[in-house]
Amino acid sequence: MLARGAPEPEHRVACIAFVRFSGTDALLEREGPDAVARALDDTIGTAQRIFETEDITLLAVDIDKDGGKLFLGAGVPQASEDDEGRMLRALRRLADAHTPLALQLGVNRGHVFAAEVGTPRRAAYSAMGDTTNTAARICAKAPPGEIYAHPSVLVHSRTKYATEPVGPFTFKGKKVPQVLYRVGEETATVVADEIDALPLVGRRDQLQVLVGALDALASGIGGVVSLTGAGGLGKSRLLRAALERLEGLPVLQLRAERYGAASPYRVFRDPVRALLGIERGDAASQRRQFESGVARADPALLPWLSLLGQGSGRCRSSSNRAPITISACGSSSRTVIISFV
Repeated sequence: MLARGAPEPEHRVACIAFVRFSGTDALLEREGPDAVARALDDTIGTAQRIFETEDITLLAVDIDKDGGKLFLGAGVPQASEDDEGRMLRALRRLADAHTPLALQLGVNRGHVFAAEVGTPRRAAYSAMGDTTNTAARICAKAPPGEIYAHPSVLVHSRTKYATEPVGPFTFKGKKVPQVLYRVGEETATVVADEIDALPLVGRRDQLQVLVGALDALASGIGGVVSLTGAGGLGKSRLLRAALERLEGLPVLQLRAERYGAASPYRVFRDPVRALLGIERGDAASQRRQFESGVARADPALLPWLSLLGQGSGRCRSSSNRAPITISACGSSSRTVIISFV
């Protein structure tokens, strides 16, 4: 039997976070060790379920004064399209979970040295360096229940949040005080800019298939095309090359992110809001905007609005329809589905 060897040490860009939980001392004195065990199981179990959903690596669990801490990584050992967004979503969900032990959450982004540390009989995978050290110090500055993030995390995240600057704080090893940001509620999801200055080379046969489907659409014949391949092979570039030949046909892009897999119709939420002119806000504001948008599109649908609820349901419009729908499926966008309606 062949055993897998230790991973190769490497320098990576990663998103590193620490979560500190506290309150065990008072709980032990007040209710005893069984209550502490239940609180630890609930807190860490909740965190593990959230990390599994967002594909966050739990690098270590350690004890600390009056509690302990969780050491988290996104981008190590494997990177994804949106490591920062996955980490922020996980931390936001954890902060909102109301665990029995109080949580402080801090996150940073930058270069780390990822390697296996320890002995052959007792080793652990870790991410080391200034990025990790600073993430731990950011966590220490966060009040219980709050998420503090370095601005580099927010800049690179495709999921945007309401933020408020805090600090500046003086950190060990930093000459200049650091301004951090308190992370609030999710406000938007953006698509990374895809700008290709160079022309498409090759892929002639595949491009001909896509162009043929578009030509058929122009004559009134719809269909579905699945474009499949490993991440980074150029599926998106090929698709854009085909769509560049379109004139006058609107295109609706749907991105099926992994974190939305558990929410029915999550992939349609933001595109439909955009079509109806709905901006993010509280529930009452969005409801008013939704009613106005449906009234503009088709007043006959207004009596059916009571059947729709937050996060579910369908919306049909008699105008502003996009005959071409593109869905990027999976966190690594291995498959692109183009529907010609």
